Amino acid sequence: MKSWRNLFASGNTSANTAAIAVLADGIYAVKGKHAKDPDFVWGFKAVPTQNQLTEALRSVVTELALSDADVHLVLGQGQYQSLTIDKPDIPAAEWSTALPFLIKDLVNESPANIVAGGVLSSIGHKLQTYITHRDRVKSLLDLCGTAGVNLQSISVEEVTLGFTMPEDRNEMVLYRQGNGGLMLAAYAEQHHCLQRQVRGIQSPVIGDEVNPLVIDSLALELQRSLDYLSSQLRDKPITAVKVCCDGEDNQRLSEELSSRLNVSVNALHDREDIPLPIGVLVAIGALQSVAGKPASDILNLYPDDLKPSKEWVTLNTVVASWLVGTLLVGGGFGYFLWQEQTYRTQLTSKHATLSQLDSQLAELEAQVAARQPSESVKQQVRVLEKSIADMQSAVQAIDGHDDSLTVGYAGIMADLAAIHRRDVSLQTIHIAGPLMDIQGIAAKPQSVPAWVQAFKTQPNLIERGFRHLAIERDASERLVFTLQTNTVNRAE
Repeated sequence: MKSWRNLFASGNTSANTAAIAVLADGIYAVKGKHAKDPDFVWGFKAVPTQNQLTEALRSVVTELALSDADVHLVLGQGQYQSLTIDKPDIPAAEWSTALPFLIKDLVNESPANIVAGGVLSSIGHKLQTYITHRDRVKSLLDLCGTAGVNLQSISVEEVTLGFTMPEDRNEMVLYRQGNGGLMLAAYAEQHHCLQRQVRGIQSPVIGDEVNPLVIDSLALELQRSLDYLSSQLRDKPITAVKVCCDGEDNQRLSEELSSRLNVSVNALHDREDIPLPIGVLVAIGALQSVAGKPASDILNLYPDDLKPSKEWVTLNTVVASWLVGTLLVGGGFGYFLWQEQTYRTQLTSKHATLSQLDSQLAELEAQVAARQPSESVKQQVRVLEKSIADMQSAVQAIDGHDDSLTVGYAGIMADLAAIHRRDVSLQTIHIAGPLMDIQGIAAKPQSVPAWVQAFKTQPNLIERGFRHLAIERDASERLVFTLQTNTVNRAE
C-alpha cells in the first residue's frame, strides 16, 4: 500500500533524474552528473540479444532504485543515422517538425516514419542532423513504461559525449564501446564536428604481443583527421586527443600515440579525473546536456506527438480533491459560525447601547418640555418683534430721504443761467434728487453737446451727467432735444 505521502504526489512527478544509454553491448544507467557527487551511482547490464532488452532495463532500474525517475535516453551506434545539411532558415524550435520533410529524399523514408533533430555544426553554416525510425521511439517509450520510468528526451551517443569535454577547448576523442570498432569524434567547444569509424584496425591495438605497426597505422589515421580539422577549424584547431577504449590500456595507448602526434594525448576520464567506461561517460553527458543549454545545442528525438497526455483525473487527484474540498467546506462552515457568533455579540451590545440612548433621550425631552416658555411670554416677544420691525422701517425711510431736497435748486438754476447760449432754449426742467431731465429747442444738433460740455465749469452741474440724449424735430420742424441725467462720481 502506498504511503500517504505518495498518495498526494502527482502521478508523473519523479523523485530523481537519470540517464540510460542503450549501446551495442548493453544498457548503462547513471544517476548524478559527476562521479564525485554523493548520490552518483552507475550500473551496467549486458544485452546479448534484443529480446533481453526489457529484462535488462528492469534489472538496472531496480538496482539503481530508479523507479518513477525522469529518464534521458541515449541511442548508440546503429540505432540512428547522421547527416550534415545546410542550416534551414527556420527557428530552432521548428527543426524537429521540418527536418523529416527536408531530408526525406536523402534517407529514402516517408516523413511520417522517421523522427529527426539537429544541432548546429562548428564547421560552416551547417546543421548536424540525426534520424531514427518512429517505430523505434515507440518501442523505447513502451520499454520505459514497462520498466517504470518516465521518458523525457532521446539523444545520441556522439552528441552527449561532447558534453563531457571542456567548454572552452577543441578536442578529439578516440573511443571504442564494448566490442565495437574504433571511433573518432571531434568537438569544438562541445559542439560535434566530426564522427568517423577507424577501419582496417582491429583490437587490441596495444600490448606486448601486438605489432607496433598497428599503433603506427592508428596514429596515421588520427593525424589525417587532425589535418582535416585544422583546415576546417582555422581559428581554434584541435589541441588534444582523448582516449577511452574499452578493453585497452588507455594510459599506455595515450603515451604511445602522444609520441607519434604533435598534440597531447591523454586518457579520457570524468571531469573529476575518474576513469569510467565510455558508456557511463555517454550517459553522464546526457544529464549535462540538458542543464541550462540553449535549444539549438540540445538534441531531442522524442517528438511531442508521442508523449503521453497528462492524466488529470487519477485516484490521487480525486482523493486529494475530496480532502481539499472537505477541508475548504469545513473551514468555511467554521468561519461562518465564528462570524455569526461575533455578529450576535455585536448585536446584543448595540441593543444595550440603544436602550441606554432611548433612556437619555426621554430624560432630555422631559427637560426641554419643562423649559418651554408660557403663552404670555410668547405674546410679549411677538409685540417686541413687531415694534423692532416698525423702527427698522422708519430708519430705512429716513436713510432714503434725499438731503438735496432741503437745499433747493437755486444753485442749479444759477449755473444753468451762467452757461446760457443763444442757440439753446430750455423748455422743461425736471429735478428729483440725483435725477434731472431737460427738454428744450436747439438751433443746430451740435449745439447740444457743446452746451453740455459747459456743465464741467459749474460747481452744481459738474456732478451731473447724461445717460440719454434724443434729438428730433417736432411738427413745426423745430429741433427738439431731450436729456436724462444721472449722478456721476467726481473721481471718475
